[in-house]
Amino acid sequence: IAEAFLYNGQYDSSEAHNIRALQLNPKNTFAINNLAGDYFFKKQYIKAIYMYKKSVEFRPDFVDAYANIGACYFYLNKYDSAIFYSELAILVNSRYQTTYKILSASYRALNKIDSSNKYNGILQKILQTPWLINIIYTIY
Repeated sequence: IAEAFLYNGQYDSSEAHNIRALQLNPKNTFAINNLAGDYFFKKQYIKAIYMYKKSVEFRPDFVDAYANIGACYFYLNKYDSAIFYSELAILVNSRYQTTYKILSASYRALNKIDSSNKYNGILQKILQTPWLINIIYTIY
């Protein structure tokens, strides 16, 4: 139920359901991550970071959490932290597109244009991967 509220932009309702789910099972990574998403979309980035980090405690291989922590730090203008967590996400899954966008933008914000261009170039190569293009066309 909480996920339906989340995807429909009803973040307060989603938050309430996720909190209830966590009261029943504090290790419910699905609820932890959805609650982090509630906070992210409500622009409560500090709370989102806390929940995403909690998610990683239970699932260290969860690339979405690392990438989302990086995105939160980016929106908080904490570019060094955004870079750190985005690079962790790449260690988990080197083809995670959003991470390269955050890395490129973070380095650009720090006026490190060469590094920004490097990650933007990697992203462009990923986007040109034939199997990925086929998946995108299949979805749309």
